[in-house]
Amino acid sequence: MRNLLAPLAWLIGFSASGQNVLLNENFESTGGTAPPPGWSWTGSPPVYIAGASGGFGISKESEDLSVPSPPTNYSGPLFHPLPYDPAWLYRITGYMYVFGPGAATAGAGAILGWMDLTTGMYVTANNITSFSQFPNWEFKISPYQTVPPNWLGPNAQFGIMLICGVGTGNSYAAFDDITVNYTLPWVGVNPGYGWMVPTNKVRT
Repeated sequence: MRNLLAPLAWLIGFSASGQNVLLNENFESTGGTAPPPGWSWTGSPPVYIAGASGGFGISKESEDLSVPSPPTNYSGPLFHPLPYDPAWLYRITGYMYVFGPGAATAGAGAILGWMDLTTGMYVTANNITSFSQFPNWEFKISPYQTVPPNWLGPNAQFGIMLICGVGTGNSYAAFDDITVNYTLPWVGVNPGYGWMVPTNKVRT
């Protein structure tokens, strides 16, 4: 009976996995003394601050435009590797804000993409951003999207990057309660031919 029910679930259009959490980070496991396990960074180290919902959040300094331009338009990000599948639809949620009067323009970014930690180079795909420079935590959520495969090189890893956009002076982007999950497209049935076809509908 069990062997008969599994194909039936696919035939009636259920996603095999629904929504799955890949990362749920509140930056509190180390008591604000270091990034929790799994995080890496390039450039200036992260700084702990009061979080959006109590406890700790974490922040990253922006690049100073009074010095030679960095190789990308962002400072060295905080990076956490994640599993990658080209068929998955990824979504990011979290709190963020930008603070510090030194920046003419600065923005907070929580971005999914590929990064080479040996060179600091990266490419980006899905993102949620806030370009507010007022000290107010804002809850952000991205749409479900696919992420292109790696073309950066053999050393690149897929993951989430927490980034402060360019600015001048000591401006910071702050983050808290970051979550990454994924879902699969609905699987339907073509009644004329009897075989399954993917659709663009997403379980929410």
